[in-house]
Amino acid sequence: MKVLITGAEGFVGPYLLEALVSAGHDAVGTSQHGSTGPALDLLESRDAARVIDEIAPDAVVHLAAVSAVPAAAKDPDLAWRVNVDGVRTLSSAFANRRPDGTFLFVSTGAVYGASGGGVPIDETHPRSAANSYASTKVAAEAWLEAQTLADDRDRWPRTVIARPFNHVGAGQGSEFALAGFARQIAEGERQGNGAPNAPIRVATGNLDVRRDFLDVRDVVSAYVSLLETEAARGVFNICSGESHRIGDLLDRLIERTPCPVEVVTESARLRLGDRDGVLASCQKLREVTGWKP
Repeated sequence: MKVLITGAEGFVGPYLLEALVSAGHDAVGTSQHGSTGPALDLLESRDAARVIDEIAPDAVVHLAAVSAVPAAAKDPDLAWRVNVDGVRTLSSAFANRRPDGTFLFVSTGAVYGASGGGVPIDETHPRSAANSYASTKVAAEAWLEAQTLADDRDRWPRTVIARPFNHVGAGQGSEFALAGFARQIAEGERQGNGAPNAPIRVATGNLDVRRDFLDVRDVVSAYVSLLETEAARGVFNICSGESHRIGDLLDRLIERTPCPVEVVTESARLRLGDRDGVLASCQKLREVTGWKP
């Protein structure tokens, strides 16, 4: 299978490229400026068509996005153009040229908004975006779903909407919580700020919220499984099924440094509408593909 990956220069892209090649597939990455494979401007329909014609992929994994909540909140217009209009442009170009292919859209577990009150969230849980980033993913999902229900849906590619929950790993940007904590601790050690009179300062947001976390390598293995499973269509949660308090995970990072650490909560890092707890179910993914983390 030849697979086109958008946003291949981001955090997840290199892991997915490696996983696809290891599974025996031909993987080609694209990026906005051509740093990884062909350059692709998602907002230009002719550019999307050009890349699809050039690569002739059997499947597309659409990773490219404004993916950090603070970045989407800072520039919601850009987030909407990239995360919604970009999906319409790319999926339409792919459908026009490769209607027998597979289009895997990487959405997010954030589309569920508030948690299920202690009951694991499955794919039937109502969508309820709590921030600008999640709202763009809800809109993109709705548009893709409408295409699969249209009268000419037989000419639309097999469509998979993946809803990954939090995932972590080497190379993740520091705008994400755990990567940000790790970077602050590592930089404190490197700069010698761990002397008894100068503890490492770690700035945080709300440490009492709970999240579902996976290793990024487990997430990309789920993407590969969804591509390889012809019966996989529609929406799939990608999660561990476990909920962890952010503060407890920070404590585990702090245990790994010999230096004293001062934890400081900053108001700028607190998010309005943030969910207290997240617990999700990946039963559908397991049953359809056999995947497990």
